[in-house]
Amino acid sequence: KGYQIMYEAYENIFNRLGLEFSVVEADGGAMASGEAKTHEFQVLAKSGEDEIIYCKETGYSANIEKAQTKRVNLNLNFDLAPLSKVETKGKQSIQDVCQFLGLPEEQSLKALVYKLIKGDEESFIMVIVHGDDQLNDVKLLNYTSADHITPATDKELLDLNLVKGYMSPLAEGNFTKVIDESINSDAFFVIGSDVEDFHQLNFNIKRDLPDSTYSFADLRTAKEGDQTLDGLGTVKIKRGIEVGHIFQLGDKYTKGLDVQILDNQGKTVYPLMGCYGIGVTRIVAAAIEQNHDERGIVWPKSISPYDIHLVRLAKKKETEAIVDDIYQELRDEGFSVVYDDRKAGAGFKFKDADLLGLPIRVVFGERDYLQEGAIEIIVRKTNEKIKIPKSSLISKIKELWSSL
Repeated sequence: KGYQIMYEAYENIFNRLGLEFSVVEADGGAMASGEAKTHEFQVLAKSGEDEIIYCKETGYSANIEKAQTKRVNLNLNFDLAPLSKVETKGKQSIQDVCQFLGLPEEQSLKALVYKLIKGDEESFIMVIVHGDDQLNDVKLLNYTSADHITPATDKELLDLNLVKGYMSPLAEGNFTKVIDESINSDAFFVIGSDVEDFHQLNFNIKRDLPDSTYSFADLRTAKEGDQTLDGLGTVKIKRGIEVGHIFQLGDKYTKGLDVQILDNQGKTVYPLMGCYGIGVTRIVAAAIEQNHDERGIVWPKSISPYDIHLVRLAKKKETEAIVDDIYQELRDEGFSVVYDDRKAGAGFKFKDADLLGLPIRVVFGERDYLQEGAIEIIVRKTNEKIKIPKSSLISKIKELWSSL
């Protein structure tokens, strides 16, 4: 219940900030146990450091480290044929091998070997994925419950009697095997041969690999074009900047530290914990990444450092005094105002105003005012320009402000 309250509070905060964001399922990493609920709040931006898998049809959204999807429309081979060796001299990569054999990459399997470090113990695991898939390191770390994982070095592969570039699921040695669950056990695949310069055709998991030697797990990295697990939608990838993260920690730390309390029945229990963080400073950067154009920042009014940028273009003392009065009127109405009264050219001031990007700009041009009685209002987001008499200035600004 507390977690849900915080979840909704975070949503309210980012909505009020005027940001386009997505709440995504995330990996708890070292903070939380594998089954703990955790969500990231991601501001959507092309420059974002994170990839987000999302589905418009179903609403599914997850950090790519956590995302679970399924492959569709695979071009697989189901023609029964014996396992056979083929020479592939000098061809180690999946792309080179499949191009040489004239086969789509999804009809190949690649074997990856990782070292698992848990405390003072080290072990090795072979992971089998589709040739055109990528292993998700975070999923593998969670699956193995290791403290750290790292790809096996060339020397470690030699010590395991494995041939780099030609490893196969049939290899035997001092390591465990896990196969990505997206791989169809009834299909036939190209694999390595554990011999340099050779691969094998027509490998079938059910026929060629003893059941007791491997397990299945979701270890692939989700990608654009996959389906959601319920099959009701197709996922796409967006980039995001993480600005908030909430963790449902459960009793991981209270049990670990033997922290107990009495509940309302007088019974000793381990209390549940949560962890909630917002990146205050990166919210500013994320807001700018999402709200800008070629001229500069376009601040959402909720977090703009000032409301109005007042630009004075006047040389006469009497007109300067009029702008001073406008500045005071705006402040009396509750607006925060940057007043550019520098002795600089109009172009210089306008470029600075664009760069700073406050929601509304008021330009007092001496010539326009003396000839037409007009003052110009510019809405930064839309570049809408309105000329208006001084008597209507405040009411028009209020109207525009409420519409932003």
